[in-house]
Amino acid sequence: MKTHVYGPAKFMCIGCAGLFLLFPLFSWGEVDFLRLSWRDDPSTTMVIGWNQVGGSDPEVRYDTEDHGRKASAYRMHQPPDRVVDYREMNNHFVRLENLKSDTAYYFVISDSHGVSRRFWFSTAPDTPKPFTFIAGGDSRSQPKFRREGNRLVAKLRPLFILFGGDYTGSGTPEEWDSWFTDWQLTISEDGRLYPIIATHGNHENKDMQMMDKLFDTPHPDQYDSIGFAGDLMRIWGLNSELEYKDKPRPQSNRLGSNPISRAIQTLDGRWRPIIVRCGRIPLVNQRGKVVLLHGRTYSMRKGWTS
Repeated sequence: MKTHVYGPAKFMCIGCAGLFLLFPLFSWGEVDFLRLSWRDDPSTTMVIGWNQVGGSDPEVRYDTEDHGRKASAYRMHQPPDRVVDYREMNNHFVRLENLKSDTAYYFVISDSHGVSRRFWFSTAPDTPKPFTFIAGGDSRSQPKFRREGNRLVAKLRPLFILFGGDYTGSGTPEEWDSWFTDWQLTISEDGRLYPIIATHGNHENKDMQMMDKLFDTPHPDQYDSIGFAGDLMRIWGLNSELEYKDKPRPQSNRLGSNPISRAIQTLDGRWRPIIVRCGRIPLVNQRGKVVLLHGRTYSMRKGWTS
């Protein structure tokens, strides 16, 4: 059963000759399963994704000022850039660009049926400053603990979540319905949402582009990088499952002498988290701190290069 982002309805009661009629003072947009992600610079962009349950002509209305659910008051608006019917969901993605760094943006999603609840997010800083993020994964087998972890996100309020794959058992529509229902628990009480940096896991191997269709990721094969806070940190996501789908070009070659490996060796970044499911990781030769989040072995390793 899907849970829609409706809300506590307010009604006006009119009595006439003993007949009472209820008229809604406002209506709610038919959207659910909200999610945020990044395709580009996290200080100036944001992807807003959701499942469009009903209605038509949806668009995101957004602003740096909070106008509640008064959609017309938001200065900027944008229709979906991409729509993907996938896993029995009508996934809509709006790719916001030219945002201000380290800034709160408030938004609603309006459609022909009404306006959603008011949400907000924060862009990343573009210069070095402290921030927090949460790294984890493997939420497929213990829904109870998955929900507890999601509630913790809402309380800790990180800049983003780094997810190391294995979201569900096999990626069925029913499993993703449950997963996205639980993901809404990451939304804080004040409506703040947190971006997810999604990594492909072996339990997503039924569709090697599953993450792209659900989170509008930067690369359909799920190997990419995102920099944060100037030169403070750059995160690399590597999809080690590709070697099983691409026998002539094994992962060791793809990530060894190829441009990604060379880029890792020359990148600017004081911290370099690398998140991967399994397989070999190219060495980083430049001075700095390296954190390896290894999803398949459920481990984290860190070190320093010289």
